[in-house]
Amino acid sequence: MKHRLTNINLFEQLVEIEIEGKIYDLHNDYLLNKLVVENKKLKMYFQSNNNELIKFTFENVMIDNSNYNNEKGLVIDNFHRSRFLDEGRLLDLIDNKMIFTIEFLPDILIELRCESLYVEYTSIS
Repeated sequence: MKHRLTNINLFEQLVEIEIEGKIYDLHNDYLLNKLVVENKKLKMYFQSNNNELIKFTFENVMIDNSNYNNEKGLVIDNFHRSRFLDEGRLLDLIDNKMIFTIEFLPDILIELRCESLYVEYTSIS
């Protein structure tokens, strides 16, 4: 089931995410399986050894900074709503878009803005 994440506090970590009352630890139990950007959406797929899949969908996305190059099997290290420095002002929204920082080991960074964020859990049998 797809859930819209709302009321995400600044710097709130999303590396551990609660879905339908259960906590999922993306850093320790999941690896990045795929990252796709198309039709103004960025989708990140994380898969566990138990064939559980967690998908994040950023809608109406704009990528501000990224050194990601189609790597798979990455460990997520940091994922939070953040701020952007614009002409000396710290902004947490730009054009009604939330700002996110996502970091993978080793030294891979994605900074983006989006209007909405969804998460979905699936068990692959």
